[in-house]
Amino acid sequence: MKDIRLLPIVTVAVAALLMLKGVGLLLGSAGVMSGIAPAAAQQDAPQTPPGDTAAASSAEAGQTEAGSTPVELEKSMLEKMFGGDSRSREAVYESLGERREELEAWARELDLREGLLKAAEQRVEQRIAELKALEARVTRADEERRAEDERRIKALVAMYAEMKPKDAARIFNGLELPILVQVASLMNPRQLSGVVAAMDPVAAQRLTIELSRQSPDPIAAPQEGGELPQIVGSRPAE
Repeated sequence: MKDIRLLPIVTVAVAALLMLKGVGLLLGSAGVMSGIAPAAAQQDAPQTPPGDTAAASSAEAGQTEAGSTPVELEKSMLEKMFGGDSRSREAVYESLGERREELEAWARELDLREGLLKAAEQRVEQRIAELKALEARVTRADEERRAEDERRIKALVAMYAEMKPKDAARIFNGLELPILVQVASLMNPRQLSGVVAAMDPVAAQRLTIELSRQSPDPIAAPQEGGELPQIVGSRPAE
């Protein structure tokens, strides 16, 4: 009877042991499967080469910098260089800002100087044009004056040619030497010889010397117009 009662107890114990062992196997397989799933997911995901990653980062940075202003680019570069050190970043940024202001002021000063130089060049060119115009007016006035003087001298020559030699000689004696030379140089040599012969000997000598100085060949020049005027020792009686 005792053996018959022990059999059910042994059977129940074996069944419980088998049940516990099965539960343990189930729990172990679940843990293994949970560790395999992430690894498989990592293996299935496409891997990006290091070079492609750097290129993608550079492209993204280029796209970001392309649409940024110089100030924003400076800020981004300083943030990359100094990271969380805000005081160093702000100090460098302030120094760069001061330098940029100095360069802008220098550029404005250069523009101002260029404008002043252009204005000075324009004034100089205008002054040169005014001087050229003044020179042209002076030259034209001088030519007109010379033409007028020549016209008046020719009129005097024509008048003295119509006069008697002794009357013309009386006037020649009182003329200034430069005017006398101009008038005598335009007169006909034959007419001049009669006037010089009737002039005061001293005045006639001075006139003859000045005329010979103006002639390229003092000896040959009087021969072209005839004989030298005769200079008498005393003034002829009127």
